[in-house]
Amino acid sequence: MWKCALLVIVGFCSVSRSLQAGSITLAGQGTVSLLQNATMQSDSSTTSQALTSSSVSLTWNGIVSWIGTRGTTKQTINYDYYLEFDVNWPTQISNLTISGDYKWVNGGGNFIDPASKNAALVEIYQYVDANNNGHYDNGETIYPVPVNGGTAFLTVTGNGYGLKTSSYTDPTPYVLGPNTHYILLAEIYDTSTFSVTNNGDPDNIYTAEFPSPSFGGITASFNYLAVPEPGCLALIAIAGTSTLMRRRGGASLTRSETPLS
Repeated sequence: MWKCALLVIVGFCSVSRSLQAGSITLAGQGTVSLLQNATMQSDSSTTSQALTSSSVSLTWNGIVSWIGTRGTTKQTINYDYYLEFDVNWPTQISNLTISGDYKWVNGGGNFIDPASKNAALVEIYQYVDANNNGHYDNGETIYPVPVNGGTAFLTVTGNGYGLKTSSYTDPTPYVLGPNTHYILLAEIYDTSTFSVTNNGDPDNIYTAEFPSPSFGGITASFNYLAVPEPGCLALIAIAGTSTLMRRRGGASLTRSETPLS
């Protein structure tokens, strides 16, 4: 009997929450470095209803390459792929995870330089949709969410290549506010240093390779849980208290106790 009463109360909260149009809605994806947005339909399967938990995942497969700058002793390069998502209800995220399975290639240079230290990173940013087009555009103001992480570094010294497969999870929970816009970034990041200024060798051409199915690619993901309404929490608490009272109603209130020695 008490189970039925609890289910009715939770069901009421579920109906109330569904009127909020869900917790997270996917909006689009693109590459930050190329300043592109590829619009896609919202994925209703990732919309949180009632008090259920789900996850959002972005997998990036492909090949990116660029030419280094001459006349330097240190270069920092990053390339980002992102997924936009909107939060329509206070939502707690956790287990922000980055997985990297890729090949890094140092083309050109010599057998000593550069020393390239790279990794796959994950970050979440809130963005201000200044032009109200429902998408992130280059130059719009962004604010970093203070949970992030990266895989272990892969170092390739001089001309050659290396392989990397690793994963990192930041379990820290963080609550996103309602009616806000975010981008989930999957990033390839590299810092290359030279023992001398890179002027006399062939061009340094860096390539990160992670095409499917040869590589798992770069995957960024997190779990999320809609924060329940205070009214729902109160009703659930009342239901739990009522259950305990009903179960105790048919039992004796007397008990034996052993004195403390």
